[in-house]
Amino acid sequence: MADPPISGKRKAGDEAPSVEPERVAAACSCVGTRPTQEDRYCLINNGWADIPNSAGWPPCRFYGVFDGHNGPGASTLVATLLWSQVQSRLVSLLREVPSMPSGAALEKVIRDAFAATEAHLCEEESVSTSGCTATCALVLGDVLVVANLGDSRTVLCHGERLLWQSVDHKPGTASEKARIEAAGGHVSLTHARGQINVPRLNGVLSVSRSLGDAEFKAAGIMSVGESIGRAHYGAAHDGAAHDGAVAGIMSVGKPLGGIEPLGAGPGAEDAAPDGGVHDCSAPTPLVAVPSSPTSDRCAAGALSAEPDVTIRQVAEFDSFLLLASDGLWDVINSQSAVGIALEQLQKRWPRMTIQQRSQAACDKLVRNALQCGHCMDNVTVLLVMLCDDVLS
Repeated sequence: MADPPISGKRKAGDEAPSVEPERVAAACSCVGTRPTQEDRYCLINNGWADIPNSAGWPPCRFYGVFDGHNGPGASTLVATLLWSQVQSRLVSLLREVPSMPSGAALEKVIRDAFAATEAHLCEEESVSTSGCTATCALVLGDVLVVANLGDSRTVLCHGERLLWQSVDHKPGTASEKARIEAAGGHVSLTHARGQINVPRLNGVLSVSRSLGDAEFKAAGIMSVGESIGRAHYGAAHDGAAHDGAVAGIMSVGKPLGGIEPLGAGPGAEDAAPDGGVHDCSAPTPLVAVPSSPTSDRCAAGALSAEPDVTIRQVAEFDSFLLLASDGLWDVINSQSAVGIALEQLQKRWPRMTIQQRSQAACDKLVRNALQCGHCMDNVTVLLVMLCDDVLS
């Protein structure tokens, strides 16, 4: 996977064709050393493409990365269903009042969409043993909404620096451990030959929040060795060897009632440890799935399906978003990832469009993760341009 050779000639002052950055997004996903690809992603550049009478509505874009475990069933379903749930609620909201929704209304849209998706997964017998994490970004007009559940992550580059990142939900972090114990669960560090030893929820899962995992949630606070054991979930979700908690990420984001700046997010200086993709870019039909009540089998407990939701007015120099599964973040920290992406986006040679540079950035990030020698997971990266100031 060496870098492509540089070829062709370019005259001085010859610039790549201009492309509107608000419609530029790229993705790269690779199975890595895993036997199967369980990551999925969703890339929607025009959320109203299949919606009649939507002229005059604020432009809508939606992106998501979904890291599956114990099979791709849950992540495959969520990659289409979550966007359908978000889209249907936004359409209802805008048809009722055709103006920019409030921050509180957008937060409710996202939380209700997650709850409806979770309820559907918990009733779908074909995916009852699988689950997935989710990190998503909705751009509606000049408002950015980020929702995160599990250990996939979204980062925001402002100008040429990392401004903010979502919070990873892992059993080993202080806030998540306290929440798990308050819900009647426990966090343990198992030691088994041939297994990656990381803090685990009830000795089984290496994430503390997920969509799906219906059998695990139905079993409540079971311990290892009961009806669902290590063989079902343990090795299915592990990534590269790490200690289960990225330095500096120790708090769970608070729900925001309005649109507020993100500020300097936690963990900006986090350190890396030692050492068949589903693209739903085509419009998806609306899917009617009851949003409530949530299935009793997936009631709130130690393994939560509640996302962190953060809302921000897109600022003048907000450059791009990176959404990625933990296959990237386990071996490349957020600041380094932003630097790698910037290097590709700012290349002047060979001649490339913004879309081509964005794709090159995703490809480079995935390549670096796989070639570092420590990545043992699927790797998926999605880059979303917010403005082109960083390219000048």
